[in-house]
Amino acid sequence: MTRKITFFGIFTASMLVGGYMLYFMSKLMPIPGSKFIIMGSYLTFVMSLPLIRYPNYGTLTLINLVLGGIMFVVSPWMMLAIVLAGIVADFIMLLPIGLKSKQVLAMGVYNGVSLLTSIYISNYVTGNVLYKLLNFQGTLVIVALSVFTGMIGGYMGIKVNKKYLKLGKSLV
Repeated sequence: MTRKITFFGIFTASMLVGGYMLYFMSKLMPIPGSKFIIMGSYLTFVMSLPLIRYPNYGTLTLINLVLGGIMFVVSPWMMLAIVLAGIVADFIMLLPIGLKSKQVLAMGVYNGVSLLTSIYISNYVTGNVLYKLLNFQGTLVIVALSVFTGMIGGYMGIKVNKKYLKLGKSLV
């Protein structure tokens, strides 16, 4: 159990450090949702590595509870979006499809749900009008891009794990 907690801690720290750098890079793009498109593949790449080792229902929720707890300092709404996205993506792990497909799909869903939660919170909770500039078709495009970049990150995590880390088996 200690090994598992340490492993999740290391990857949560990786998500924070890399995500922090990409967050500031993404602010240079004046497109609503650009943070999820730019940061999505990195965050899902990092998140897929613990998911490969612990491919159980609850892994994504646990990772996002830790990350959300840390991000609570920045914003309670951000914590809500992170935890909710982790819970919804975790439901993908219950689907009766191949494990690698579930992992890649879960990463895409995670990134897409993060964006949708952000849109909802921005428009209806905090009153930020940035996402109100998008029409329905524009929202669909950025959600599709967000899901796609999330799936790319999940796929690359599986490939890097297989080629370089060689720890495809569960450590449980």
